[in-house]
Parts: sequence; C-alpha cells; structure tokens
Amino acid sequence: AVVSTQSTGTPQQNIGQVRDEMLMGFTVLQKTDGSFSFGPAFVKDLNMKEDDVEKGAKDLGISKELLMTLVVVIYLRSVMANRKSSWSRIGEKADGYVAANIGNNDLQKLEESIQKFMDGFIQQSRSKVLFKGFKQRR
Repeated sequence: AVVSTQSTGTPQQNIGQVRDEMLMGFTVLQKTDGSFSFGPAFVKDLNMKEDDVEKGAKDLGISKELLMTLVVVIYLRSVMANRKSSWSRIGEKADGYVAANIGNNDLQKLEESIQKFMDGFIQQSRSKVLFKGFKQRR
C-alpha cells in the first residue's frame, strides 16, 4: 500500500501537527533530572549538531546539558508558547534542573548569550523569552 505524505488538513492543523511532533522529539530527550540529552530533535528542529552544542557550552562556560536544557526551554517558551499546556510538565522539570545547576551565572546575561547562540541556528528571529520560575540558588 502506498501512503501519502501530503497533509490534508488546514495550514493551522498542519502547523499544530508539526509542533506536536517537535514536542515529542524533545520529550523523549529529557532525563529524569530535568536536563536534556542531545538527540535527533536538536538536528531536525533546531539545525544544531552535537559539535555545535559542545562548542557553545564551552564558549559560554556551562555544561552541555545546561545549554541543551536552556535551548529547549527558550524554544518552548518562544515558539510553542501557545501550546504551553502540552509542555508545562517538561518545562517545570527543566526549570528545576536549571535552578539547581545555574551556579554563579547571571541568568539574564546567560539568556541573552544563549539567544544569540540559537539565532545562529534558527533562521527566524525569536521574541525575547522570560525565564519565569527560575531562581538562582546560592
């Protein structure tokens, strides 16, 4: 049997389906501690390679896991803001990981640096993202 790959839904339905698939791609990469491991969703949906993530983490002076987690959080809060009910649980786990691992980094400066890092991979510019719920632990 031949299966058609063409979508028959409306443009809005098609975008929703793509975003659901993207969310699932990130969901399977989340570890029990709330961080994210590198996987196909970073390549497919964010145009990032593992070498890019390793270099970015080194340049920013943070762990690869923290960078990937912050990238996913920024992505969810900017691109998928209207679907928050679908990702709020993974977002909460990620918030907990970031809060526990942010160290002495200034969250606002780190957010700006990661946004610039992401803009190099994501072709559209994203609106400013606020990291609500993050609290630096001292």
